[in-house]
Amino acid sequence: MGVRDASKLIGVSKDTAHMALHFLEDRGFVVCTKRGAFSHKTCKNASEWRLTEYDSDYPVQHATKEFMRRTEFKTRSEFNKRSKI
Repeated sequence: MGVRDASKLIGVSKDTAHMALHFLEDRGFVVCTKRGAFSHKTCKNASEWRLTEYDSDYPVQHATKEFMRRTEFKTRSEFNKRSKI
């Protein structure tokens, strides 16, 4: 799911959807299995995300439930700094 699709789906801006996906990744709810790329000339590939709560078919693996083991998280200001760089 790309940021543009996510933003349309939940009714927020692209920047907010981008920050939300990375926020979920930091908390361990999702894992990026393939980073997307965008090029006007060659391709438009969206990032692929895996929910850690469920088993995965590709690649085949059991649910990791990383959100249950995380103890340290980035603060909102750290996310804002990262997006401005």
